[in-house]
Amino acid sequence: MKKYFIIFLAAIFLATVPARAGLLTEGIEELAERLASKILKTGGRAAERELFEYGGKAALKETLEKVSEECGENAAKKFVTYGERFGISAIRVMEREPALYIKAFDEVPENLLKRAVWAAERDPGAMTGLVKKYGSDVLVVAARHRGTGTKILEALGEDGIRLGKVLSEEQGITLAKNADVISGLALDKKKKVIDVLLSAPGRAIDYLEKHPRVLHTATGVALFISLKNAFVGTDKIIKSQDGKTIEIRKRGIFDFLMTPLAFGVKSISIIIMLFLVFFLAMKLFFSTRYNALKYRLKKAALLQKSGKKGFSDSKKPHLY
Repeated sequence: MKKYFIIFLAAIFLATVPARAGLLTEGIEELAERLASKILKTGGRAAERELFEYGGKAALKETLEKVSEECGENAAKKFVTYGERFGISAIRVMEREPALYIKAFDEVPENLLKRAVWAAERDPGAMTGLVKKYGSDVLVVAARHRGTGTKILEALGEDGIRLGKVLSEEQGITLAKNADVISGLALDKKKKVIDVLLSAPGRAIDYLEKHPRVLHTATGVALFISLKNAFVGTDKIIKSQDGKTIEIRKRGIFDFLMTPLAFGVKSISIIIMLFLVFFLAMKLFFSTRYNALKYRLKKAALLQKSGKKGFSDSKKPHLY
């Protein structure tokens, strides 16, 4: 009896597999057709060329079948959604590790998603390894720091992610230039340097920009570490609703010492400038008076020489 029951279950399973496979094949066919049409419709000639180079609709169908088998039909549908939005670029990225990238793209903020796709396509090997290791935050940093994100992440890892989320794209360029040097520091020194960069990113990056080799010596590293908190203050990073970061600086001892000095220097400069303006104005005034007097005296001398009456006693020119 048990034997017949097992045979009955096997028969049912074998009978349903072709039907299920047929439905799946038909769904993939439709998805591939829809994806190809959307790419051609929105991408123009460039998309047509990219699709041809990729292998056309047949290659799309093959990829979708693979994604469906490995990750399920829902993943295949998401694959199509991202493919429709970002074209062959997204498809080439996702087909490397479908489950990995579909999950990562789902977690990337909408305003950074397009940049994230481009960043992953630009350096697929490095980005795939980093996403496997650190997750979707890698794509966020790479999207925020175009061209330098990969460098920052490879050199600094999780610290690079933390810094990449608070630094502006311009500040990221300076960080990328120093990433290898920071990575090569002793562990305790590296931690302190990262703390400085996180507590006062604006001031720290400005200092690195002005002193590009400060982290190349032990003395320079010690000086840079001394920039933290009370000495130069801190920078508070606030995220606005549109995803942009706003940096608010809290003044430190250095600021309180330097601000009066800067004010004093500025005040002295203004006084000197006013004095020079006054001096030049007075010089011009007396020069004009002197030239006028000189002209009148010369004219009087010529009149006396010719026998004509010159200045009367009451109209003699005064020297004051």
